[in-house]
Amino acid sequence: MNEETKTDVNPCKISEKYSTDMFESVEKAQFRLAEIRQGIDSVDEKILDAFLQRMVYVDRVAEIKKSGDISIHQAEREKCILARVTEGLDADLAADVTKLFNCLFEISRNKQG
Repeated sequence: MNEETKTDVNPCKISEKYSTDMFESVEKAQFRLAEIRQGIDSVDEKILDAFLQRMVYVDRVAEIKKSGDISIHQAEREKCILARVTEGLDADLAADVTKLFNCLFEISRNKQG
């Protein structure tokens, strides 16, 4: 190789630049994750508040069912709720929402029983 085509490349400089870029990229990603996680934490608080409010209503329903000798499990009502909350969702999301609400139904039935 002659002097005109030879390029001086310092592998340490390349590695140093790559490491700095990687660090900045990781640092930016960590910052973005922290921001997004704050949003998730906020939503989690709202979910908790809604769940606690739901349990107050479940207690009221339990009182009425017990006094009226009404069955705890109301399959038709659960079916209607699932149809309402999954309407318009894609299949994967609808399946996840169904799992979530089935958990809520089970907790509610156990609390009523």
